[in-house]
This record gives sequence, structure tokens and C-alpha cells, in this order.
Amino acid sequence: MKKIINLLSKMDKTKRIVILFITISFVSIIGISCYRSINKNQPVEQDIVINDSYKDESINNDDSSQEEVKKDTEKKDPDQEKQVIEKENNSQTQKKTENKKQNNNDVKTSHSQEVNKKNETNKEENKEPQEKPDNQTKPPVVVDSIQIKVEGMGQTMMSGKLEIDENSTALSVLKTLASNNNVRILTSGFGSMTYVRGIGDLVEKEHGNGSGWMYKVNGTSPNIAAGGCSLKNGDSVVWYYVYSD
Repeated sequence: MKKIINLLSKMDKTKRIVILFITISFVSIIGISCYRSINKNQPVEQDIVINDSYKDESINNDDSSQEEVKKDTEKKDPDQEKQVIEKENNSQTQKKTENKKQNNNDVKTSHSQEVNKKNETNKEENKEPQEKPDNQTKPPVVVDSIQIKVEGMGQTMMSGKLEIDENSTALSVLKTLASNNNVRILTSGFGSMTYVRGIGDLVEKEHGNGSGWMYKVNGTSPNIAAGGCSLKNGDSVVWYYVYSD
């Protein structure tokens, strides 16, 4: 009996009600069968009354069991409603976050498109107009130049055509020609008073006391030192060695 009581106490209310209902019905059936066997000669109305009372009891038991089941379901329903409400709230929050993300993405894309358009317009504005090719031939650039020649004892040591500028002199063009031909120049003095003592292997006073270097510009000998004799375009300069042998 104790085991049965422990088992009943561990069961749910609904199970206990069902078991009680079954035992009651089983006991009532046994009692009814025993009563009928004892009172066979009694009128049938009593059986009907008993059956009616049994039905009423069973109905009452069913109603009580249904009410308890309803109470249990009512107790469970609030939890379920809470779960449903939480799910709906979660779904709504997810939808809101997704909508926010989409709106942010749309704003970013629109902003980037505007920036790209501005950059393109700026590039187009900053583009310099392409220069049209001139079909006309440009006139050649005129460069001032002179002719120079260095003559030794009966032979030309070096010569050439050199470009000049406003600072060119008979001495500067001689130094340029000598540098181009790896020929040494010996001078004395400085500035406009510089005097040429030797060109290459020919030095003054090697072939007599009156031997040395002189120069001409356009066939005439200037009365000025070579460092002070300015040149102009088309001049002809000749350096020549004078000797008395």
C-alpha cells in the first residue's frame, strides 16, 4: 500500500484523478453487480435510479477532471503567451535592424555616387584643352655662330664653327676650340687683359724674339687684347703664329 501511495503522490493531478475515477468506477461496478445479485426480486426502477446516480457521479467526475485540466492549461498558457510575445518582439527588432542597415547602405551608396560624380566633373573641368597641332611649320631657331681657325707654322692646327652668345670673345672661342681638340692654351694676365702666350707646342719667342701668337677678326687685327674683343654673329676669327726664322 505504501508503494502505491508513493507512486500516486509522485503522479500529476490529472493522472491521479483518472486513476481515482477508474477505481471508483470499478468499485461501483462491482458493488452494482453484487447488489443486483442480492436484490434480483426488487423492481427495475431501483436499478434505474442507481444507474442514474452512477451516471451523475461519472458526469460530475468528468466535469471536475475537465475543470482541473483547464486550470492546468490556463496556468501553462501565460508562459506560452510570453514566449510568443518574445518571439514577435525579437522578429520586430530584427526587422528594424535590417531596415536600418539597408537605409545606411543606401545612404553610403548615394554619397559615394555623389562623390564620384563630383570627382568626374572636377577632372573634366581641370582638363586642359588639347593643343591643336599647328600645320604651319615653325621657323628655324637662329643661333649666332662664328668661324674660327688656328694656323701654326705653315699648317692649320685646328678649325671649326662655334656657337656664341653676348659674352663671347676672341679668347673664349679659342679656349672652347682648344678644349674640343684637347690642345693646351698658355695665357698670362686676367680678364680683358689676358694675353695668349702659347697654343699647343708653339710658344712665344721659341722662334726668335719677335715670335708669338696674334689674331684677326674678319681680316683685321684689333688694337685690343683678345679677352676684351667681343664677337657677333657671322664673324671670322683667325689665330696665327708669327716667327722670324
